Amino acid sequence: MNKTDYVIDVAVFTVKEEFVAQLPTIRADLRQALKGFSGFLGLESLSPIGDSRIFVDLAKWDTMESVKVVAQAFESGDERFLPLMEAVEELNFMGYFQP
Repeated sequence: MNKTDYVIDVAVFTVKEEFVAQLPTIRADLRQALKGFSGFLGLESLSPIGDSRIFVDLAKWDTMESVKVVAQAFESGDERFLPLMEAVEELNFMGYFQP
């Protein structure tokens, strides 16, 4: 990969109604957790307009290898991700993209 390449991890998810108000704090904590992983370049969190409970997170990583490390931590139940896991009702889409 050259210096302009990166990987975008796209997550589209529905949040349980009782967690919608807490999501800004949960996402702030998520951002801090992701900063602890090698290769993290940024996180853009998108919120719905209106009453929808579908949210989107776009995490930017330096390589697919970095994404795999984080995905493994998430899948193994790493405690840093537990608040988000508890808040999510359904994972609507998860995918990886590059420019």
